Amino acid sequence: DELRRALVPAGADLSTAAGLATYLPPMLGADGPRRYFLAVQNPDESRGTGGLIGNWGTLDARQGRLHLGSFGRLEQLDSGGDPTRTLVAPASYVARYGRFEPALDWQNVNMSPDFPTVGSVIANLFPQSGGTPVDGVVSIDPDGLRALLTLTGPVTVTGWPVPIGAANVVPVTLHDAYLRYTDEAARAQFLGDIAHAAFGAFSQLGSAAPAQLVGVLGPVISDGDVQIYSTRPGEEAYLEAVGAAGALPPVRSASLALTTQNVAANKIDYYLHRRIDYQVTLTPFRGVGKEATAAQSDVKLTVALHNSAPDRGLPPAIIGPYDSQFQPGEESTFASIYSPLGVESATLDGAPCALSSGTEMGRQVYSAFLDVASGRTATLGVALSGQVRLVAGGWYELDLPHQPVVNPDQVTVGVHLAPGWRVTAVRGGRQVGAGEVVASFSQVSDRSVWVRVAPA
Repeated sequence: DELRRALVPAGADLSTAAGLATYLPPMLGADGPRRYFLAVQNPDESRGTGGLIGNWGTLDARQGRLHLGSFGRLEQLDSGGDPTRTLVAPASYVARYGRFEPALDWQNVNMSPDFPTVGSVIANLFPQSGGTPVDGVVSIDPDGLRALLTLTGPVTVTGWPVPIGAANVVPVTLHDAYLRYTDEAARAQFLGDIAHAAFGAFSQLGSAAPAQLVGVLGPVISDGDVQIYSTRPGEEAYLEAVGAAGALPPVRSASLALTTQNVAANKIDYYLHRRIDYQVTLTPFRGVGKEATAAQSDVKLTVALHNSAPDRGLPPAIIGPYDSQFQPGEESTFASIYSPLGVESATLDGAPCALSSGTEMGRQVYSAFLDVASGRTATLGVALSGQVRLVAGGWYELDLPHQPVVNPDQVTVGVHLAPGWRVTAVRGGRQVGAGEVVASFSQVSDRSVWVRVAPA
């Protein structure tokens, strides 16, 4: 029995090692040079996969080493290449985001929360925008840069009084640079210089111990601060299997995802705090024998968006307004709720409101443009209903994919069983009664709550 328990994690480790041995060397140029598009995301101005791609570059991989090639601002891609570009993307992406013209306006290219979809769109658009064909896409945000600088040590960047390292790169890139550089061009150059210096130092690192690389880069990959896409299906499947692809997982039983996307062109998302309360009542259906195979799911979802930004005392680059339709310190966001369930009703601050609806990644998606003034909170209430499948063994699985944001979501989940049913096991939460489970956590990565149900 002890040996069997030891073999299970050992088998998982062996499978991971075999995958690394199979896919990592060619991805790093062992069988020939590779080129990747590098997207540097800024979650101060949120997008579906994390944040606005302010800077971009190319990474060349040769014989196991990465070299930073070209590096520039997003505006270069808007004006470069073919002015009449073709958007090649899944139909759901085109239906949801085509109106934002991502083929011509690169700041909207990563509005989908599914990075494999975004990566394929970028790989197709980059050659049309003045770039060269690429073998994949790598995205990184300030927390990802912090991980790189943990490995390399601090770097010196012109214009900053102290070296920038793991201890200060996040506050410098997300806040301090906006106070020091009020000129947009100078600030953009400085932020680009930080990313350039971090990747330059990483490329000169030489061979690091695999355990050290996994220990430092593993958490930021799990949190979505580094996401990787490969144009080769086998490599992409492996990246998805190990959680490095930033993929929105398929719906197995139940699921909820929330995205907010800045439409005011400010950096207010540094001050945005999101609270999610998901209360579900389950009425299971009996399958063959006593085991439940499906359930009616009735959900009361509450999403509270609190804007703690001031309306004065900070540069317009942070609090705006970008134009006259916005107020200083105002959060204006395109909020979307992803669920396999249907909407019964919706309210905004207690008053009935309408949500637009669509489909994406095997889910229903409900969206609205919300404006939250400085110091205020907008509360969206949504009633959801429908049937969900139970995983083998009578398990209700609520998956909660997350959007990489500056301030972690504060999440509360309550699972309540209808009379005649009881909870027999829980993972990701705690049982507080015969038919009730609760979970409460600060979310920085994808989470799941599992509840096993059986007749009372």
